[in-house]
Amino acid sequence: MFAVIFIPDFSLQAVLRSEPELHGAPVALVNEAGGKGTISQFTQSARIAGVVEGMTPTQATARSPGIIIKNRSFAQEKTAGDVLLHSACQFSPSIEATAPGVCTLDLKGLRHLIDEKFGGEIIDLLARFHLRAKVGIAENPGLALQAARLAEPFLRVNDRIQFLAKAPLENIEPPSEIANVLRKWGIQTVGDFIALGRDRIAERLGVDGLEWFDRASANSARPLRLSHPPEIYEEVIEFEHEVESTEPLLFILRRFLDQICRRLELVYLVVEEIGLRLDLASGDSYERCFRIPSPTGNLDTLFRVLHTHLENLTMAHPITALRLNAKPCKPRHHQFGLFETSLRDPNHFYETLARLTALLGPDRVGTPVAESTHRPDAFRMETVRFDNSTARSEAERGLPPAGLTLRRLRPPLPVNVELRNNRPALLDSGGLESVVKPMFQAEWNFGSKPPSSRSQTTATAFARHIGLGVRGNTRIENAQGPWRSSGNWWDDQPWQRDEWDVQARDGTLYRLSHQSNGWFVEGVYD
Repeated sequence: MFAVIFIPDFSLQAVLRSEPELHGAPVALVNEAGGKGTISQFTQSARIAGVVEGMTPTQATARSPGIIIKNRSFAQEKTAGDVLLHSACQFSPSIEATAPGVCTLDLKGLRHLIDEKFGGEIIDLLARFHLRAKVGIAENPGLALQAARLAEPFLRVNDRIQFLAKAPLENIEPPSEIANVLRKWGIQTVGDFIALGRDRIAERLGVDGLEWFDRASANSARPLRLSHPPEIYEEVIEFEHEVESTEPLLFILRRFLDQICRRLELVYLVVEEIGLRLDLASGDSYERCFRIPSPTGNLDTLFRVLHTHLENLTMAHPITALRLNAKPCKPRHHQFGLFETSLRDPNHFYETLARLTALLGPDRVGTPVAESTHRPDAFRMETVRFDNSTARSEAERGLPPAGLTLRRLRPPLPVNVELRNNRPALLDSGGLESVVKPMFQAEWNFGSKPPSSRSQTTATAFARHIGLGVRGNTRIENAQGPWRSSGNWWDDQPWQRDEWDVQARDGTLYRLSHQSNGWFVEGVYD
């Protein structure tokens, strides 16, 4: 037994999938872009209004002033075809993409399931994706296709001869030339056409007539050309009017995400990556890939990822087309160790990072990674990683650090240094107060502003904590160095520095650096 899923007016339904509210409105489809060509498919409302196949858009508008003209979209037809294949796989492992809007299923081993409820489940599933389908079941693919065309909306053929005797001739869709000849002969049904006999058809209509005779007879089975649904789930729309604001774009994106999540739910998968492409009126395109930290099928979570990015995106030209695809994966389940922790909600954390990136810029948010250079504190910002592939540091592996610990001051504090025999001998920290005080003043101003004397006292305590007097000199008892380094002399940002490790009179150890713009305290050794 075989089943055929038939989508009537497939090209029109593929276009209306992104606007399901128009199914009940008078809508007509033309084959060429820009409203040119003739009307090939239309809704029932348009038919009642007097629209017929072959009219021009102008004639259809004159017949029905409220009619909506749509252009055929091959990209949307491909997407609708993928939806059809994904849905068919839920009912049989052996499926064939027979024609646009036609899918054939091999029901071998499923005889006990074949009933009206079986066909109703297929129809209901496709209705969730805004596709109105018919289902026919018969002993061979050709007969099942004829049954699907006549189904309302489900039909099972048990007697082939009786079914063909009543089936209208249009059910096999003969060419207009052959159909006109057959009508002149008084042939009205498929059964009448078969009754003419193969030899008479060959004599009068030639080889072409034999091809349609074999199709009408539907008395032989054939092996299916098995098809496999694509692994990328995609939704596409080509806008008839250019989009210049975010609201309609977000409206369509949420619909597309809903459709993709429903399709993934059928096969128990979730979204790992989202690909967004916007075609612009200038001919350029904008593409962006969003990796989901914790793969999910939750519509609201996925939509927030796109919404956060688009609300701060500005385009120089209007948008003419939208393409959204999702790379699926299996749901991930982690078994953490006793002392391991994870983010409570990685996707919410990712959304927060996206908002910070839009506010501060991509070079100010992320994970700092050391550059491959000898320049101290040279680093770049990389996108936050949500896996555990990064190697742990020596401290995390339980190995003790080598040497003393240097507590770096970022930014380093400028100081005055007196040299004797080209070696540091005296620290003059008179300018330290002007650097430290604003740091603490900013902290206090973030909340409630206390008296300025309090900030002064705090700054003084901080300076004394690191071993420097706010107004005074510190004698250097011992100095080791200089350790010289330089780089980037070949471009417009050269650098060079001398580093010294010095010991103050009270035993405190400091790291000093001498650069082109003066002396700095880089840090304090524990």
